[in-house]
Amino acid sequence: IGQFGLYQIRIHFLLWLVSAASGLAVVVWAFTGFKMNYRCVIPHECESLTTAMYSNPNATLAIPEETLGGKHQLCNYKELKNVEDQTNLKCHDYLNKLNDTENFITMKCNASQLVFDRSVVKSSIMSEYGFTCDQHVLLSIVGSTYMLGLLFGSLFFGFISDRYGRMTSLMLAVLFVTVSALFSAVIPTAAGFGFFRFITGMGGMGCFMVTFVLAVEYVGFKYTMLIGIVIEVPFALGEILLGIEAIYILSLIHISEPTRRYAIS
Repeated sequence: IGQFGLYQIRIHFLLWLVSAASGLAVVVWAFTGFKMNYRCVIPHECESLTTAMYSNPNATLAIPEETLGGKHQLCNYKELKNVEDQTNLKCHDYLNKLNDTENFITMKCNASQLVFDRSVVKSSIMSEYGFTCDQHVLLSIVGSTYMLGLLFGSLFFGFISDRYGRMTSLMLAVLFVTVSALFSAVIPTAAGFGFFRFITGMGGMGCFMVTFVLAVEYVGFKYTMLIGIVIEVPFALGEILLGIEAIYILSLIHISEPTRRYAIS
């Protein structure tokens, strides 16, 4: 059949599909695990939690500067001191009194009283599972489960590939990626998401590793180095594909996002 004939070319480009899927699985975390900026809702009925937007200019008055812009993932807001009846304090009076830098203290708000910046993504596991305030470190822990999956996937699928065959290992890896990705999209718990993210990592490593070995083993020695390099191309194309999809979705968000005006009233 030759060192690199029509048969090898056909097999090689079919394997591009699997390699591209591996690249997509790697970068999807940039969106599902996106670190959204957030802040406390402005108290004293200055905004409603259900309709509030992160870009409210009054937030620069009511929220400590070190909390805004994601510099520190804190759940703090300013509250007035030396005010006898806080419950009847109106928003206008509250915001005006904040101009006096000596007239407030820093308070913590509940994690359920947060306004997220949804200008880039509508939601991520940070907002879905409450990886905010004192729990923000859990976002990095869950994200690392994918890398752990890569480690175990290389061992597991390497063994399956050598013991039971390349195609058996490849089909199992594709199944791992497909099923775990679907379940992680609908799983209601953070622990479940972390588990399926781990399985996705295993499958992603299996897909790329076995694809690379198959592509190299099907050609003659003369083309081994060339094919070993070229099979990396669809991996990058898979990453690009997700980026293009993200740009398209983001453009739709900006078109549909309502414009709101805020004023101290």
